[in-house]
Amino acid sequence: MYFDAIFKLGALALLGGLLATICFYGKLRKDSGPGPAPALARYFGVAILIGIAGYVAGTAIGIYFACSVPAAGDLCGLYGALGVGPLLSGVALFLYGLSWTWQSHASASVGAPVPTTAGWYDWTEHPIVRVVVGLAGVGFTLYGATALLDGEGRGAAAAVVVGGVGLHWAFMGRLPSWFRLR
Repeated sequence: MYFDAIFKLGALALLGGLLATICFYGKLRKDSGPGPAPALARYFGVAILIGIAGYVAGTAIGIYFACSVPAAGDLCGLYGALGVGPLLSGVALFLYGLSWTWQSHASASVGAPVPTTAGWYDWTEHPIVRVVVGLAGVGFTLYGATALLDGEGRGAAAAVVVGGVGLHWAFMGRLPSWFRLR
């Protein structure tokens, strides 16, 4: 079955996410120039929190899908804990490191330093927010897709749309033009 592949893919994704986070920090330190680079403890402390949040969300999603089938056994929770949890944690770590790299490139191309004070608008630019919204987007998209397959109506379709918007914002840093209020 495909569950065995999820175990292997989860372990590889977690290892890849950890290595990518370390590599992205090294690249960020090298490319930071004369200004101060992000502190090591802050960067990896937040990475640990994001990894744990991704693991918990992935475990919950994996347990829901593995244990909802009629032929689920007593060990169906292992698919979430050892498969989907590490998979989503690795993806979250990769996106976290990548968002810091994108943020440093965007500030270098404009010539302005990365803002360090949080105002009413600045929090939306923070990498943590983008990773959390990306994880929520994955969750909404998976929920909506499975609900549509079960024959549910507009609520499932709305979940897919909201999940897609969350994923778009996580990757692009802005809402899609067709979703704005203007």
